Amino acid sequence: MKYQLTQQTAMKNSAFFLLLFFILISTFEADAQIKSVRDTAASKAATATAPRPELAYVEVKWAGSRTVNIVIDGSSYTFNGGQVRLLLLTPGISLKLYVVLSGQKIEAMEFLLIEAGWGNLVVNIKDNTAIFTYRSSADTERIIRQITSNLISIQGGTFIMGCTSMQGGDCNFVEKPVRQVTLNNFYIGKYEVTQLQWRVVMGANPSYFQNCDTCPVENVSWNDIQTFLGKLNALTGKNYRLPTEAEWEYAARGGNRSSGYKYSGSNALGAVAWNADNSRDKTHPVGQKSPNELGLYDMSGNVWEWCQDWYGIYDKRPQNNPIGPTIGVSRVERGGGWSNTARHTRVSYRHGNTPDNRNIMVGFRLAL
Repeated sequence: MKYQLTQQTAMKNSAFFLLLFFILISTFEADAQIKSVRDTAASKAATATAPRPELAYVEVKWAGSRTVNIVIDGSSYTFNGGQVRLLLLTPGISLKLYVVLSGQKIEAMEFLLIEAGWGNLVVNIKDNTAIFTYRSSADTERIIRQITSNLISIQGGTFIMGCTSMQGGDCNFVEKPVRQVTLNNFYIGKYEVTQLQWRVVMGANPSYFQNCDTCPVENVSWNDIQTFLGKLNALTGKNYRLPTEAEWEYAARGGNRSSGYKYSGSNALGAVAWNADNSRDKTHPVGQKSPNELGLYDMSGNVWEWCQDWYGIYDKRPQNNPIGPTIGVSRVERGGGWSNTARHTRVSYRHGNTPDNRNIMVGFRLAL
């Protein structure tokens, strides 16, 4: 009996140390393969009201040196010298605007928030200036419609997930054991979410590689994406989310149209992916390389893509719509990025990072 208890304890200890070893190896790999860069962008501007489809985004910059309250439509917003804030205001109505300094109303004016086009409305208030950059609801809705139209319907099916034979000798132990996975139908983004799409929803662009509206947004954490999803779903009434790791791999492999490629859409990496050999150390506009069998672009290369799941050891038993471990330290990233070699852009290669990590190599695509 004593021997049996000792044996059980040893087995539990072995399992614990195996899990600890797995986490340590994953952390080491994260440090070795991805150059972590913390967010250096300016602080996100606050919003005045909950976003609704009929609201317009208005960026307000107070150029004065003094702290003031700017009252817009009866709501008061405190601005420090040089501060920029993003407000959500209803288009097509007269905006009553005045500045309060030390409890005294300085000046009152009325303006019309224009419904179409982009532009600036500059308001001079004595020796200070408030600059309103408006983006109309029509522009916002156009970009939101673009996000929706870029989703591709994926027919569910059964596939073998993990280190299959077409991966050759490049697999590592976290891609094993292979397991049979069955998925229901789902939708996934044709492209990675772009800088323009992120900016329309969030009001700012956190990307390291700036001035490229059609490049994938990067330098966003898993947690940041949850905020983005909340705002996007409020604007659209949909339930957009990140793909599960199983959905991501199934789609990257070509789903039920799969040709068994090593990378997403080809055995020739350069045809489908921006990677260490051809990227010139930067991201590129989405959709420039060849798509895979399902018409999905950049599933290999350009930027890594966050998935919904916690990062953990595979269960070898057959799975139906798996969602990963219930708890964990890191969230899954897939697909490899612009600075990675061929080994790390394979369809079965997996990686993990903490949910608060921001990186110039990591972005995402939507699922529904």
